[in-house]
Amino acid sequence: MFSRAKVIYLSFFSIFTTEIIVKIDEFTKIPEF
Repeated sequence: MFSRAKVIYLSFFSIFTTEIIVKIDEFTKIPEF
Protein backbone atom coordinates (compact mmCIF):
# COMPACT_ATOMS: atom_id res chain seq x y z
CA MET A 1 0.00 0.00 0.00
CA PHE A 2 2.83 2.37 0.84
CA SER A 3 4.70 1.55 -2.36
CA ARG A 4 1.56 2.05 -4.44
CA ALA A 5 0.97 5.49 -2.91
CA LYS A 6 4.62 6.29 -3.52
CA VAL A 7 4.35 5.33 -7.20
CA ILE A 8 1.21 7.44 -7.62
CA TYR A 9 2.93 10.39 -5.94
CA LEU A 10 6.05 10.03 -8.08
CA SER A 11 4.03 9.78 -11.31
CA PHE A 12 1.97 12.85 -10.37
CA PHE A 13 5.14 14.74 -9.41
CA SER A 14 6.82 13.85 -12.72
CA ILE A 15 3.78 15.02 -14.73
CA PHE A 16 3.61 18.24 -12.68
CA THR A 17 7.33 18.88 -13.19
CA THR A 18 7.04 18.24 -16.94
CA GLU A 19 4.20 20.76 -17.24
CA ILE A 20 6.27 23.37 -15.37
CA ILE A 21 9.28 22.73 -17.61
CA VAL A 22 7.13 23.05 -20.74
CA LYS A 23 5.57 26.30 -19.52
CA ILE A 24 8.98 27.73 -18.62
CA ASP A 25 10.34 26.67 -22.02
CA GLU A 26 7.41 28.33 -23.80
CA PHE A 27 7.80 31.44 -21.65
CA THR A 28 11.53 31.88 -22.19
CA LYS A 29 11.72 30.47 -25.75
CA ILE A 30 15.46 29.85 -25.55
CA PRO A 31 16.87 28.80 -28.96
CA GLU A 32 18.91 25.70 -28.18
CA PHE A 33 19.31 24.39 -31.73
